[in-house]
Amino acid sequence: MCTDSRRHFLLRSALVLGAASSPLTFAANTPPRAATGVRTYICPPCGCAADGQEFSQPGNCPACAMALVEKPAGGSSARPRVAILVFEGVQIIDFAAPYEVFGEAGYDVFTVGATKVPIETNMHLTITPRYSFADAPKPDVLLLPGGNIDGALSQREVIEWLRARSAEATQTVSVCNGAFFLATGRLLEGLSATTYYGRIDQLKAQFPNITVVSDRRFVDNGRIVTTAGLSSGIDGALHIVSKLSGRAAAQMVALNMEYNWREDAAYARANFADRHLRRIFGGRLQLSVPVGSAEVESTAGDSNAWEARWLIRGSSSAASVSQAISDIVAARSDWKRVAGGKSDTQRRWTFADENQRKWHARLDTANAEADGTLRSTLTLRATG
Repeated sequence: MCTDSRRHFLLRSALVLGAASSPLTFAANTPPRAATGVRTYICPPCGCAADGQEFSQPGNCPACAMALVEKPAGGSSARPRVAILVFEGVQIIDFAAPYEVFGEAGYDVFTVGATKVPIETNMHLTITPRYSFADAPKPDVLLLPGGNIDGALSQREVIEWLRARSAEATQTVSVCNGAFFLATGRLLEGLSATTYYGRIDQLKAQFPNITVVSDRRFVDNGRIVTTAGLSSGIDGALHIVSKLSGRAAAQMVALNMEYNWREDAAYARANFADRHLRRIFGGRLQLSVPVGSAEVESTAGDSNAWEARWLIRGSSSAASVSQAISDIVAARSDWKRVAGGKSDTQRRWTFADENQRKWHARLDTANAEADGTLRSTLTLRATG
């Protein structure tokens, strides 16, 4: 982060939002309020020049323009504490992106592991938890990221710890398949929840008492918030900041992160039409052809339509490739074949999804290049 740019940005933002307050004076060597009855104020530690300094009046920090918070009588900061569970195989973006959001908001953010022994993330980044279960402070916000969760999910001490900490916290939020921590701890019973797009069906099947949502980036049940996959954790964290510190605070954090925050964002991968293709060809749309190889050329669409294209190299004919794809569809789905088009290089199907919405699918295979490369295009379109 560029500290100088951040200070200037926050100062301008505070002025635009009308956040500037009365002039500030230092309260040098101010005795504790319990002894004097005098309130003192501090800047939420953000790396600016005024960190650690005390002021005798409320207002905004002269160095970074952040709103000052009252320093409690005990001398500790009044800023919210955010505990982030980390474990072997944790997804980096799941914990690091919300960490950035809460840190930008001036919260006291820290990682917690079962022990303080260094752990390795799912992409081999080594991190050391700041606290262990035994000595971690009580959090105001508990965040449960996802990743390779099976090991941590099977540990009784992890589930017991998160249940106890969630009961103490004002807000609990899961990111990605971290929702399975909450579900296993029976904290989502009778509630709505979302998770990583590739685990939506599993969450529905494994926990039938949870209403699983697939068309939102996060679901707020009041004290418990679940988010969809990966970058959705940013939206969930900004939502928590908005709840605890106000919408303007969340807006300024998003702007400073250069993140296009939309509270009503409809980008939810689990609801995209390609879910019907992934159930047949897998997450990477892997395709086997009679002779040669296939690679994905493009895959794009939205919740109402999708188009996937494969380039086929080798000596397979267009008819044999179309037949191979048709055989895969027949073996792995309940799509119904319908007549139409050139039967040797085209295929058409109809099917209904889990919500009984009707769809039409069409496959076309034709020459793509002079060297004999083929292109197979599979198009989905909602018809009802």
